[in-house]
Amino acid sequence: MNLGIHEFTHAMHFSFKHVQSTSASYFIRNYNNLLSFLEDKNEQKKLIDSGYLRAYAFENQYEFLAVLVEHYFETPDEFKEKLPEIFNQVKRILNLKIEN
Repeated sequence: MNLGIHEFTHAMHFSFKHVQSTSASYFIRNYNNLLSFLEDKNEQKKLIDSGYLRAYAFENQYEFLAVLVEHYFETPDEFKEKLPEIFNQVKRILNLKIEN
């Protein structure tokens, strides 16, 4: 686990919830889209059955995002292979245009 990426994600998430800017709006809108996507029971099952995320990701929505971002940078190929829809959602949340 990359603690720096994890904690930076918390700071970014907290900041974007409390400021008004184009970047903050984009982040929050795409984060909410991810949460909406995961309301689908089939998607939840797919996520859990993948075994890709450690249990700590499911503590709450803040830890979930932080763990997703860790995986995005630490094991992008595996993430994209196992959970491509979520991988692309994280890419949008982070507003990254780079090709992984």
